[in-house]
Amino acid sequence: MFAMLSFRPARPRLAALLLASLLAASAGPASAVLFERETRDLRAETRSAADSGRKLAVFLTMPGCPGCREMEHNVFHDAATEKDFGTRFATVRVDIAQESVLVLPDGETTTPGQWARRLRALGTPSFVFLDGQGEVLYRHTGVLDADGFRQLSDFVASEEYENRPFQPAGAAHTHHGNHH
Repeated sequence: MFAMLSFRPARPRLAALLLASLLAASAGPASAVLFERETRDLRAETRSAADSGRKLAVFLTMPGCPGCREMEHNVFHDAATEKDFGTRFATVRVDIAQESVLVLPDGETTTPGQWARRLRALGTPSFVFLDGQGEVLYRHTGVLDADGFRQLSDFVASEEYENRPFQPAGAAHTHHGNHH
């Protein structure tokens, strides 16, 4: 008939982790945090983003980057930022310190660090915005707060980079934009 499942009291933490994982999985994409997924295949990611009617935003990061950690904690988990940014852009992260193979949107292979150097993204955090064909639209390097990050989203989505470099309104931010 039915097997009886029992949880041993010694494993309440495991049970809580399993329950949390199930709840997160059932919540769907709306509960995804920006730039949570790491990728080694920008070709597939660009196609997937285009299929969903969005552009692709790539977060270039590396271990020990204090600005990256600041944005991960204070910006990527901000619900308003996530909603606004996530409707316009699919997001992935690439660790530029990795020596693994990275498939570029055109199918060429390189390493994450070589791709970052080619883009002149020598610092982290950097953000690279790609269109549906994998062409680089804009690159921004530097830490932004949630408001500045939403401004960057508006700037790229409205193609304002065609007219001027990105300059967040309000507080001073470290930034270096580059249109390709």
